Amino acid sequence: MVVNQEQKREKTHDNQQQRAAPLGIRIFESLFPGRWYGHAVLASCIPIFLSANPGQSFFLGLYTEYLVQDFGVSRETVSALFFFSLAGSSVYLQLIGRVVDRIGTRATVKLGLLPFCMSLLVMSQSRNFYLTCLSYVGMRMLGPETVAFSAMVTVNRWFRKLRGRAAAGLQIALALQLQLAAVVNVLMQQYGWREVTMLCTLVVLLLDLPALLFLQNSPEEVGLLPDGLKHEGDSLEEAEGGKEEEREINFTFWEAIRTYQCWFIIAVAFTLGSGWGGMNVHLQAFCAERGMLPSSTSLIYSAVGLFVPAGAVITGGLLDGVSNNNDKLRRCSVIIAIFMSNSAMAFSFGVFTGLFVGGNQVMGITIFASLYGRAHVGSMQALLAAAGLLGVAIGPVFFAITHSVWKSFNPILIATASTQLFLCAMFFFIAAPRKEGGGCDEGNPGDNAHPLAEKDELDGV
Repeated sequence: MVVNQEQKREKTHDNQQQRAAPLGIRIFESLFPGRWYGHAVLASCIPIFLSANPGQSFFLGLYTEYLVQDFGVSRETVSALFFFSLAGSSVYLQLIGRVVDRIGTRATVKLGLLPFCMSLLVMSQSRNFYLTCLSYVGMRMLGPETVAFSAMVTVNRWFRKLRGRAAAGLQIALALQLQLAAVVNVLMQQYGWREVTMLCTLVVLLLDLPALLFLQNSPEEVGLLPDGLKHEGDSLEEAEGGKEEEREINFTFWEAIRTYQCWFIIAVAFTLGSGWGGMNVHLQAFCAERGMLPSSTSLIYSAVGLFVPAGAVITGGLLDGVSNNNDKLRRCSVIIAIFMSNSAMAFSFGVFTGLFVGGNQVMGITIFASLYGRAHVGSMQALLAAAGLLGVAIGPVFFAITHSVWKSFNPILIATASTQLFLCAMFFFIAAPRKEGGGCDEGNPGDNAHPLAEKDELDGV
């Protein structure tokens, strides 16, 4: 009788826990009993990341001609607006990184979703240029730097040993974004840019609202562990061979930025961003300099979009298994660009660039969480993303100045390739950072999703 009562109490307790679980978890467990919920979280991050497409640089570039025609402004003015949106976003990221660490990724997406949609609506309806500029900047800050950024941090918190492959899954969204930009361009030409922008608002809501149902800040917050582990002790053993792995060491923000590895990675992000930004903005002029057809740019972007997932999957597997050779891919693409003079070389450039973009995205998403832990990854990831954004914003200026002085893009391409060669060599001499005192802060990343968690530490950042 006593045993039956005990079993009844345990069953009642389990039922109460199940009812207390978030709705998304209850739906997932009813559809896929026994499966790890992290798969649902990753699946929810993909549409959230995709929904930030209207704020991506290649999407914002579609508005240039329409803003010039509708408002009678110069292309230099629109270029300055583009630069300000990226440079301003790099500063804004430092705020949003702290917000993500303080309130969690799910709350951050909720906080940014409505203003993001409002920016799209204002962009589609405004006849005032200054209001349009405000919405233009808002699309960048609230899309990639709020919504998509939260998705990236979520992946870092839910995955540890499988982080590279999980981040590669996010690049499905990036590949779709590159292809959708071409589709949106055609729709804007046929139906008008304002109408298509309004349609984008509806698409963002249709993607994000269902995904938010399944998005959770961290596995610890809902009583789970990263990578689908059942017990805390399991994290000490690798799945194959039974080899021991060090416990996760979580650096604070200030501890991380006091390491030289942090600033080396930031310098790499800036350099990669400036090279990609310069090539991206001046690609048409670059092809024309070599006497290539205007269709060559479409060929390049098609190849980039096709090979982004391949670069992401390869890099994700290497990060989870061995090491990363991402910088070599970037160097190869720039070297090919120096000699590019026909469609075959243009396609080859697109292939290597696609592999680089996919690999670079995975590397950028995962490297700080892998080196410094998951607990404060929001603030640290924001710093890295800001460096890349500044590079993308400043890169076109470097390319333009070089071209005006030497009347050719070759000098800046050679300098970029040489820099990547140097950085690639330096990676072999960079050791993993060590926490001061050798301590092991195993802070629960889920704890940081609460406004009161680790308040003193965050206030000191």
